[in-house]
This record gives sequence, structure tokens and C-alpha cells, in this order.
Amino acid sequence: MSKAGDDAYTQAVGSGQYEQATGLRGKYDNVRRFWEDEVTGRFCAPFLERLCTRRHEEGRKLRLLDLGCGSGDGYQTLMTMRKSQSSLSAAQSTVISEGDVEAYTGIDLNSALLEQASRRYENARNIQFRQGDLSEGLKLQEGEAPYDVYFSSFGTMSHLHQEELVKLLSDIARQAPDGALFVGDWIGRYSIEWQNLWNTDLDSEQWMDYRISYIYPAEIRDKIEIQILPLRLMAPQEIERAVAKASEKTGVKLRIAQMFDRSLWIGRHIDTG
Repeated sequence: MSKAGDDAYTQAVGSGQYEQATGLRGKYDNVRRFWEDEVTGRFCAPFLERLCTRRHEEGRKLRLLDLGCGSGDGYQTLMTMRKSQSSLSAAQSTVISEGDVEAYTGIDLNSALLEQASRRYENARNIQFRQGDLSEGLKLQEGEAPYDVYFSSFGTMSHLHQEELVKLLSDIARQAPDGALFVGDWIGRYSIEWQNLWNTDLDSEQWMDYRISYIYPAEIRDKIEIQILPLRLMAPQEIERAVAKASEKTGVKLRIAQMFDRSLWIGRHIDTG
């Protein structure tokens, strides 16, 4: 993440709006809770279920690593994913229970977000957060065991240039055990809401200047100087290239299990009021 991106998140946290309650607007608005998180869970659940079954057979618990964890939202997303065959009302239907987890670690560059995460989960078991710059790859601490799930959410991977992404994937490939899962989340190059930025030149990276404006009420957005957050718009072919390059560099077979769009018709920050 660039310094500009770091400053943008610090401003968002400092606004007091970045951890507001759920509702029609804000970080945890209904578009996110009842559409994006549900879609993400529905696509990820089958792969997580197979991994959980495998680890149970091996007598092991899951180790979860949240890449660009922010205020710890990835933990909530992972722990509330429902089994692929469950109904909305079924009890005990989540893929992962607390008893399945050996450890959850969140890594983020922004200290303000990490402080928010630490407060949020200060009484939680086997949860820790630490500072790290994913643009420099993934450096585990001395003696730290590898993880089973390398998870990212809400555009985290769009902070990385192509070579940075290849390095991150390469580091994961070298560390991860067989059958581990990587979940990457990017801003799509052909997102419906930014048609003026569509570009078919896949040999050049496509970036946009983004502002975390949705957390502010509409009547004051134009009165605030909101920090710019550079984000990369990603096409499937660019992801495929990065995975192939990381496989080539490490000699580890990486397979793309599935690609999906979690907000095909509803942009993340279209006003839901």
C-alpha cells in the first residue's frame, strides 16, 4: 500500500464513521451485509468445507491468515460463512466454528486500523494482529507455523502492483501446506459503476484514484477534503498471469479454483437509502 493509501485509511478511522453500526449507509451497510458477504460466503463455502474435512481427518485445526485485515472484518466474514447446502434458518450451519480454529492472525499496514481491530477482539481467543506491508511479500515470524487459509477481502489485493502480487503469491506458495486456500479480492477492471475507466489494454496496469467518501453523509461530502486512495482495477487475465508466474518461480503448482464477482449489479458504495 502506498503512503497515500495509508493516509486515506487513517483519515477514515479518525472520522469516527468507519466503525459505525449497520444500516442503510456506511462501512457495514446492507449492501455489504446482505449481498456482498453472502455472495462471498456462497462461493467460498464449498472449498472451505473440503479443507475443514481434510484437516479434521488429519486431526488438525485451521490456521487463518487475514491479509490486509483492516479492523478484523475478515474474521467475521470467515466465521459466519454458511455451509453450501444449509438453509438461511438452519442452526449450527456455519462452515467454521470457533472450535475448528487454532489461530487467526490479521496483518495490515495501517496502525489506526490495527488499533481498532485490537479493541474489537481484545477478549477473543487465539486472535492476534500485527503490522506488515504486503507489497513487500509475506514474511512470517521466526517459528511461526504456515496457515491453511490466506484470506483477503474488500479490494485488499488492489493495493498491489503486478510484481508485488507475484511476490506475495510466491511467498504463500513456498510456505503453505498442501491443500491450503488463498482468497484474493480485487476491484474489477470492468466494474459497472466505473465504465469511464474501462480499458482493454491488459499489458498496462489500470489504476484509479478512489476516495472513502461513502462513510460520510451526502450533505457534507463536498465540504471535506477526502484523501485519495490509489486502487488497481484488475482483469481475470491479470490474475491468471500472476498465478502462473508464481508457480513458475516457486515450482509449486497453484490452481485457480474459481473466480466470481460479488457485486455484479450493485456497486459497493451506491447509496442504498
